[in-house]
Amino acid sequence: MGGFLRDLLLGRSSRDIDIVVDADPNGFAGELVGILGGTYVRFKNSPSMVRFVFQGKGKESQKKSQWQIDIS
Repeated sequence: MGGFLRDLLLGRSSRDIDIVVDADPNGFAGELVGILGGTYVRFKNSPSMVRFVFQGKGKESQKKSQWQIDIS
């Protein structure tokens, strides 16, 4: 089970999500940049995988928090 789902089920907060898309991960990450801001990088060892990072707002503190989404 992935870390995000495990943490969700245990009631823990998590800002690290892994997703698989039926599209080009680079193009998908580019769309996320256009919607949420942030940036993305390609993994050298796995060209079909990218990491998208952006700043969000946490519910508890309303402070900005960094989210990370690995897309393949």
